[in-house]
Amino acid sequence: MYATVTDCAHKTAPRAESNAYGYSVGTRDIKGGRLLLENAKPVSQETFETWTQREVPTPDDLVLAREAPVGQVGMIKAGHRICLGQRTVLIRCSAELDSNYLLYRILGPELQQWMEDHSEGSTVKHINVADVRKMPLPDLPSLTEQRAIASVLRAFDDLIDINTGLMSDLDAMYLTEWQRMFGRSVVEGEAFSLSELVSTQYGYTASATDVGEDPKFLRVMDINKRNWIDWGSVPHCPISARDLEKYRLRKGDIVVARMADPGKSAIVDDDSQDAVFASYLVRLKPINGVFSHYIYGLLKSPFYSQYAEGASGGSVQKNMNAKVITGVQVGTPSLVAVEAFDALGTEIRAGLNQLQAEVNELSRTRDVLLPLLLSGKVAPNSAAKLLEAV
Repeated sequence: MYATVTDCAHKTAPRAESNAYGYSVGTRDIKGGRLLLENAKPVSQETFETWTQREVPTPDDLVLAREAPVGQVGMIKAGHRICLGQRTVLIRCSAELDSNYLLYRILGPELQQWMEDHSEGSTVKHINVADVRKMPLPDLPSLTEQRAIASVLRAFDDLIDINTGLMSDLDAMYLTEWQRMFGRSVVEGEAFSLSELVSTQYGYTASATDVGEDPKFLRVMDINKRNWIDWGSVPHCPISARDLEKYRLRKGDIVVARMADPGKSAIVDDDSQDAVFASYLVRLKPINGVFSHYIYGLLKSPFYSQYAEGASGGSVQKNMNAKVITGVQVGTPSLVAVEAFDALGTEIRAGLNQLQAEVNELSRTRDVLLPLLLSGKVAPNSAAKLLEAV
């Protein structure tokens, strides 16, 4: 037996409103070999201890999603307290199996296909815990070879994590500078409405597809986790030429969620993507383009977050219409400061997007190498040379 598999508690952990002790990781918090703790639900110590009675997760354990979608997996890092959300399982490797190697083995095409073949459900596919325990590991290499394979792939992921950290630093710099330049003026001086600076438009209604020839289809879930758009993970949608022209995103456009996660926003930094925006989003198009970064910074500010929390309607699902989104009253900013921040914001966001491009290239290279390394078609020492070129 190469690993033990522990099922989740099959109930939803309550959110800790303050003093988070750990995180409940659900299926949506697992992606591409990582646990996305920025998305995960914070929990109290009492909840953590209750939800880990079956097994206390430890560093290097894996968390596997059994549903929505089947097969996403991530590793617990040192210093993180994790409990299982619904429809996940904990996998702990024996001494014969390297955790990093198993992580990449699960992400590889053979086990992804095996899990797809063993999934059930006509509406939402899921794999049973008993089947996870039966997951085959044929042709398992020696522990030394496992670690050699995993170390190459882990090196790519470490570079991705470094770049992502730098992106977060640049994003924090952007927001800090906005707050320094406009934090006082937004609550002082002669008030005006955001609606005076922008026109608004509701998004396009369609179903997302994986057809690469169609334009990208930006949705709420593509903007509500981080303060930048990873276009590589955004799906596509079929659309007529007429509607494409109507809903096409342009540089300087800002999109705001009106439902699902009302008030969350994103800025379009360039025109390189052929993309449209979905119906749960509202486009804000600045009447004067120099205000784009000022408006985006405003939407990310604590001032606007407080406004959005109070202005959101709906007893079942919170929502904000275009009028509410742009109805916030703010103090008039200095045009000189707006122009200065436009230049600074453009420079910071250019650096952030360059790092995102590097992350995408590293991810593509890793994804190409993964099945080749697992199958033995490429040796670890040969693959390691690609890192030297990065």
